[in-house]
Amino acid sequence: MDDLRYIFIVSGVSVTDDAAELSAKCGKYTMETELEGVGKVTIGVMPADGSKCERCWMYSEHLGSDSAHPTLCERCTPIVVDLFAKRAQQQPASEPEPAAL
Repeated sequence: MDDLRYIFIVSGVSVTDDAAELSAKCGKYTMETELEGVGKVTIGVMPADGSKCERCWMYSEHLGSDSAHPTLCERCTPIVVDLFAKRAQQQPASEPEPAAL
């Protein structure tokens, strides 16, 4: 199910077979449509819970779970940590200061 949020490029997706519950949660942002081969479906949209990640702009309730990266979500934190680790490995060792004459 989590893959759907990346396909739709949204912060969260849930699937339910209760159109009345969906309409109650989403109010005027609910729509019914007919999908060929599927039948009638109800789609609803509502604001995401949580805070916005400064890297991916997705909303997450787990933002800041890593104190070293308090403005990143649970998906971006390991990516950034890995990028910093790789960059640190690529940095040449610092050369010693020349001796004063």
